[in-house]
Amino acid sequence: MIKKKNSSIFLVVFAGVFLFSMACQSVQVPFLSTPTPSSTITPTATSTPTITPSPTVPPIPNISNAALALMDLPKGFEVIPNPPAATETEKFYGYVDTKSFQIIMGTSIAVMTDDDRIGFDLMLNNPDMLIELFAAEDMKFSNARPIEGMDIYGDKSSGFMADTNIDGLQMVAEFFVMREKNVGGIFINLHRVNKPGAVTTEEVVAILVQKIASVLK
Repeated sequence: MIKKKNSSIFLVVFAGVFLFSMACQSVQVPFLSTPTPSSTITPTATSTPTITPSPTVPPIPNISNAALALMDLPKGFEVIPNPPAATETEKFYGYVDTKSFQIIMGTSIAVMTDDDRIGFDLMLNNPDMLIELFAAEDMKFSNARPIEGMDIYGDKSSGFMADTNIDGLQMVAEFFVMREKNVGGIFINLHRVNKPGAVTTEEVVAILVQKIASVLK
C-alpha cells in the first residue's frame, strides 16, 4: 500500500517527467511543420528577378491563448514544475491535483498547412497513434475504447479512454483531440479508476473548445 504523502510527491514528479517526454516525442510528429514563406524569388534568363507567389499561408494564431490555463481549473491544481518552453506553433501545459490524484496535460498546436491538417486528422481518428505519442517509459496504455459524444466539436474531434498504471495505482487515461481550422488541441485526463477527480473530461473539453474558438475570431 502506497502512503498518501509519498504518492503525492511521486505524482508531481511523474507528471513532470511525463509532460517532458510527451514534448520530446511531439517534435517528431510529421504534422508539426514550419509555415513556408509566402513567396519565392526566381531569377529569369535575363537575370531580372521575378516574384513567384506560393500558396498563401494563414497567419499563425496565438497558440498560447488556445491552451488550458491554471485559472481554468478548480482550486487545488498546481502547475507541473518546469514545463517545456512554448514555441510559435506549440504550447504545452500540465497541471496536477495531488488531493484528488489527477493530472491534466496537453498541447495546443498551430496546424498550418494541408499536409499538417491531413496528418493531424489521421492521428485524431487513430487511437494507436495517440497512445504512442503519450506513452512514457514508466507508463503504458491498454484496452483503448471510444468516449461517446466527443466527435461533435470543431471541424474534427474524437475522444477515447485507456487503462494504465502509475506506481501500482490503477488509473484511467481519457484523451481528447480536436481541430478547428488551423488550431489543434490535444489533452489527457489521468485519474483513478471510478474516481473522476476534481474536474471531468467533459468540463475540460468545454473550456478547450471555447479557448480555441476565441483565438480564431
